[in-house]
Amino acid sequence: MKGLKYPFLVKRLSCMVLSGAAPADSLDILQPAVLPSNLISEVV
Repeated sequence: MKGLKYPFLVKRLSCMVLSGAAPADSLDILQPAVLPSNLISEVV
């Protein structure tokens, strides 16, 4: 979670998804709309 703007919010949302209190597609809001090519190479 290093580098995230709101790490505690991300952690809480993740816990809610794991417990079934929130749908898994709600995690999509954590992804940037367009990934720069250098980030894509780091992910892969």
